[in-house]
Amino acid sequence: MEADDGYEPSPDEVVTVGYVNTALSQIVVTKLRDAGIRAEVAEQRAGYGAPVKTRILCFADQRDAAAAILDEMFHDLSE
Repeated sequence: MEADDGYEPSPDEVVTVGYVNTALSQIVVTKLRDAGIRAEVAEQRAGYGAPVKTRILCFADQRDAAAAILDEMFHDLSE
C-alpha cells in the first residue's frame, strides 16, 4: 500500500542510500565521489559485540544517482 503525503525532502537532507559490508564501504564511496556524488560512510553498532552496520550517506537530491551506481556495482551479486 502506498500513499503520497506530499512530503518532499529538502535537497540538503542527508539520506541513507544503502548498507554495505564494512570492507567494501570505501570502495563504494570512492566510486560515488568519482561520479560527483558527495558520499560519506557511517558505521554503527547496535550494542556491545554486535556486528557493525555500514551505511552509505549522501544528499537527498543525489539519492537516485547514487542508488543507480550501487545497483550497477552489486548487480552481479544479486543473480
